[in-house]
Parts: sequence; C-alpha cells; structure tokens
Amino acid sequence: MAVLTIVETDVTIVRMDEKIGPLPVTAAIDKGEILRPDTTTGKWVAAIATTAGNIGNINGVAIKTAGGANIPVTVMRRGILHLGLGVLDGLAYDLPIFLDDTGALNTVAGTVSKIVGIVYPAWAQVVSATPDRVLYIDCTGALDA
Repeated sequence: MAVLTIVETDVTIVRMDEKIGPLPVTAAIDKGEILRPDTTTGKWVAAIATTAGNIGNINGVAIKTAGGANIPVTVMRRGILHLGLGVLDGLAYDLPIFLDDTGALNTVAGTVSKIVGIVYPAWAQVVSATPDRVLYIDCTGALDA
C-alpha cells in the first residue's frame, strides 16, 4: 500500500482535456484533491472511497486551492498532472492509482474501488534514458471498466 504524498503547491497541470465547474466548495480544499458534488447542497465536497455515494458519479481533481467554503472551484475530469518531484518514483508505468477511504490517492483501492488515474510516461523534448512519471487522470469511469 502506497499513499501518494502530494504537496498541493507542487501539483502542475500538464494538459487538461475535460473539466467541470466551477461550483462552490463546502469547505477548504487543496489543489489536487478529488472532489464530487454534494447531493444536498450541490457544492463540491471531498470524495472518499468508503461508499459509492461518497465517491459520487461526477468527480474530478481540484485545479486550485480554496481556503474556505463557497469559493468556486473547477475540477479536471481528464488530463495529465505532474504531482511533484519523486511522488511517482518507483511506480510502474500504467499502474492504476485509486481513491482511498481517506480521500488520498493510493496504489491500493479503498472500500469501493475507484481508479482515478494511471502512472503515465512523459518524455522530455530531448529523449532521455528514462521518461518522467506523471498521472493521467480520468474520472469519467472509463478506467474502471
């Protein structure tokens, strides 16, 4: 089991293919956190993998930090994120990354299995001996099939 330790200031969008929002958040959130719409308030809330309802049908990765409630935030549904130096080191390319029961990104599924991305190779303009590792995000459910 490997929880990915992410520092929100190190999260960089490499490419955004699909986004949703903005919606206001229910509470403070960090850039890189997985969000879903709350079924009562219609605002973004942190997703966790304890139950299917806590994952939500529409979710994505917060593309900015919100310091408190009611701040509008857009989420990335599909795209590529660089999570910071060393975060994905040692992980195999094409390895699925799951949402866990605490809302963290993890190499092991939570109570309800929800793949949010895969470790993806990223080559620099000059091809080096080893590609960097980035996270291909797909919160549309396509990776769960």
